[in-house]
Amino acid sequence: MQDKDTTTQGEHKGGIRSPLLPFDDPSYTDEVVREFHRYVVRLEKADMAHALARNIGRFLDARPSFEKEDPDTFQKLRKTLVEARFLSIPLLKDEEVVDLLGSHLEEAFALGIDIVDYVRRKLAALFAYDDRDALKEKLRRALAENTSVLFSPPIAVAGGARKAKTVEDVVKGYVRAFGPNKVDPVKRSEYMNREYNFSAQDKEVQSAIKGTIELYEFLKVSSWDLESDEEPIILGDEDGLKVFKGGRFENVAQDRHIAGIIQELKEHGFLEGGKEGGAAEKEEAEEILARKWADFLASGILRSIERIRREGGETGALREKMYEAIHKKDTAGFAGRIAHIIGEGKLREVFHADQRYIAFWKKHLARHWDGLRQWYPSAKTEEDAQTEFVQDPASARQMAIFIREVLRKRMGLEEEESAMVGAYLGNIARASGQEEYSRLAYGDMRDGVFKWNITEE
Repeated sequence: MQDKDTTTQGEHKGGIRSPLLPFDDPSYTDEVVREFHRYVVRLEKADMAHALARNIGRFLDARPSFEKEDPDTFQKLRKTLVEARFLSIPLLKDEEVVDLLGSHLEEAFALGIDIVDYVRRKLAALFAYDDRDALKEKLRRALAENTSVLFSPPIAVAGGARKAKTVEDVVKGYVRAFGPNKVDPVKRSEYMNREYNFSAQDKEVQSAIKGTIELYEFLKVSSWDLESDEEPIILGDEDGLKVFKGGRFENVAQDRHIAGIIQELKEHGFLEGGKEGGAAEKEEAEEILARKWADFLASGILRSIERIRREGGETGALREKMYEAIHKKDTAGFAGRIAHIIGEGKLREVFHADQRYIAFWKKHLARHWDGLRQWYPSAKTEEDAQTEFVQDPASARQMAIFIREVLRKRMGLEEEESAMVGAYLGNIARASGQEEYSRLAYGDMRDGVFKWNITEE
């Protein structure tokens, strides 16, 4: 899960940046956008997309002149805001979805967003079919009243004329041609070729035309109708799993969303075929690690750790608060102070000659040798381990052993959760140029598990 450090001059060097954190510093923009596309978009995390849209929106609302101050960063934030809002459609209020489709549709098509899929999930969250149909009607009206230009620059259409088309133009032209009745795919294709010289347009224009018409067609079908597919039904027969949607059966592999759910179940061992001999295939392990990491980015523990980290403070005071957090079993207090110390490039400085830490760990080794001997394979006794420890109390391996021991035995974290905290700290070290501590923990591609990097070299 380690990436090359692509931080450039002028970019904030602070490790990963959870999209759930308050956004108040534009120097974090590149980090946030990178993490957003790496985890939120890839894994379709609607909750994280919703949080990010809210945070960026608040920032831009509070800085009305920001577009003039930093136009490049503004455009990055604006693009990410729109994308995050569409990805979070399942969590938006009905009026927010109506506003989104009534004002930002062309931006979604430009970003390649599957709008129908997210609207479908929003509808599935409404229990009553009548409520779903009411929302569909509002969304159809929003499309029919959307005056945003869909094609820019203007395109050549039937008869050789050149005219910019709005969403309203496309929807009303489609309604004039076919009325309220359902239109089969062949007739839709013929209409687009006849009306818009479809095959001659570039991919962006084709996507906008086809996307608008298919979205409107989807919204025409009543949720009471058997052909409505807000809630695909999974069935099994002798040929394997199939999904019933849109009035017909399809193999599960043809349905991206459902296939993703099935694959996730396989990866976690709930269905056969996800793992062989107890070890995941490389591609499966990558997906498992990515999902775990995305969940960690959205977790309350990371938000608490980042909040403490941002409080900062003088190094000596931070060290004292770290020990106080260990005494109080305060996970965020401990990890947050360690994170800040690492971010300042002072981990070795703080621990190498810290007599309190050295005395504590020597005593801890003596008391808990049976549980710790696995991490000191070359030591025959606790005295040998103590001698090895004092030679370099702040080595990367020793710091990993110490941090793991505190998180596992004092704070009560599960092994893999503690390792993800270690990977987070390693990311901060890497981003701040401390390669020595960049691999405190890692994601193991052999079995899809996060582990501490504390085996003796």
